[in-house]
Amino acid sequence: MTTEQSTTDHTQLTIDFGDLFLISTGGIDVFALNWNQMDVPPPYNLSVSENEFSYQGHTYLVNGHGAILPQWVQQIETEDRLAMFIERDGRLLAYASEAIANESDEKPVAESEG
Repeated sequence: MTTEQSTTDHTQLTIDFGDLFLISTGGIDVFALNWNQMDVPPPYNLSVSENEFSYQGHTYLVNGHGAILPQWVQQIETEDRLAMFIERDGRLLAYASEAIANESDEKPVAESEG
């Protein structure tokens, strides 16, 4: 794993997409990070190739999450956010990014009247 984590601050982690695996369930594909072998708790904030994610305060079962997990991912995506998970001890910890800035959503600068 090519990670950067402070030795004193376990709340922030920086990783690459190469560190992630893909979960395909309920018609969605979402990235996840395997944290099962780590001795420290998972971070609250995660940076993946310039995308910032934060823990959303809930988890799903790795096996048996049913339709709830894909529905949550789809809801996050309708909000123009990205979802991902950290797998730890049979649970998937839910993470989401802030809304993705869309260049077409930006208002044009008004020209000054002369």
